[in-house]
Amino acid sequence: MLGTVSRSWWLLAMQGVAAILFGILALFWPAITILALVLLFGAWAVLDGALSLAALADRSYPTPRWLLVLHGVVGILVGAYALLRPPAAAFVLLTVIGAWAIVVGVARIIAAIELRRLIDGEWALALSGALALLVGLVFLFFPRAGALAVVLYIAWFAILAGGLELAAAFRLRSIAHAIPAA
Repeated sequence: MLGTVSRSWWLLAMQGVAAILFGILALFWPAITILALVLLFGAWAVLDGALSLAALADRSYPTPRWLLVLHGVVGILVGAYALLRPPAAAFVLLTVIGAWAIVVGVARIIAAIELRRLIDGEWALALSGALALLVGLVFLFFPRAGALAVVLYIAWFAILAGGLELAAAFRLRSIAHAIPAA
């Protein structure tokens, strides 16, 4: 088994290279990356909605019919909006993420204050709440900076994950060379 897997090391290496290239492209063309993400989301939402409506044909489908219709119609409308108005859709998405981050931040700060009654110096949770609150405010009041932050996060994640995939691929390659051919 190990021999079979290790001989496919190059597939993992290709995935790592693809991730690194994607990350580098996202760093150099953040606007195109945001547009691509919104368009992909739009296509996915339309397809998801259409498949939900298609499930209506199967009478044994376990989800209530009204929920399938709601899911389908909302998915198609949201997806169409994202496909027809990508900049506006990106702004709406960042606004929702920003509002969510503010709620999370406030909740964490309140939880940290409550925890101070039980343990001494609960600063990590309060700091995490303050960070979430700050991110949420940036997304709401500076949406371009928020969008850039999302792209940079995705880009650096792809580059780091790709590097780790390459490391694993070369480890598998060394194992493949050590195993005698059967």
